[in-house]
Amino acid sequence: MTTPNVPAARAKVRGIILANRRTFVVTTYGEEGWQEVLAALPPQARTKLSGSIRGGEWYGVPLNEQLDRAICTTLGGNDPSTYLRMGAASAERLLPEAYPFAVGSRQPLVMLRALRQGGARHWDPIVVEHQEVTPTHYRVRFSGFISNEPNCVSNIGFFTHAVELCGGRDVVVTESSCTRSGGAEDCYEICWEPPLPSGPPRSG
Repeated sequence: MTTPNVPAARAKVRGIILANRRTFVVTTYGEEGWQEVLAALPPQARTKLSGSIRGGEWYGVPLNEQLDRAICTTLGGNDPSTYLRMGAASAERLLPEAYPFAVGSRQPLVMLRALRQGGARHWDPIVVEHQEVTPTHYRVRFSGFISNEPNCVSNIGFFTHAVELCGGRDVVVTESSCTRSGGAEDCYEICWEPPLPSGPPRSG
């Protein structure tokens, strides 16, 4: 990738990402949990997130980071695994609705191929590259802006649970390159064991 990465302050994210975070909080911790998160945010961020979050509108990436960190600190005991859970919750919400054929196929590669254009719709600026390394090893590269810890870790949670939803077993997702550590791209290596074969239909 040759596209220079801009600072996160100049990058944007679709409101659907922020709305999914709110859904995660309300589903897991109740409406009172969401109010705790709002109270922990700086005033300007709190104002933007207190009302309706429009899924198709653009919001600043720093706002997304502030929200994620507030959720982790306020409700997650400052445990970074909270970001994994947020990403997994987004996969749980998105995939069955947007890609039911991929989940129903029990073929992780079908689902990952369907996600090729997802990053391009949700982030700006963004360049996304997908590579099928082997039938059980997939590589996704993002570049365009300098990422942050909540974004990187939640992506790992998203990809992990997305493959699990499609029957993949023993899923391992690692970030082999990261823009926040000076890398040219955020590169995710997604590996899994194939789904177990379905058993024969029971005779009546």
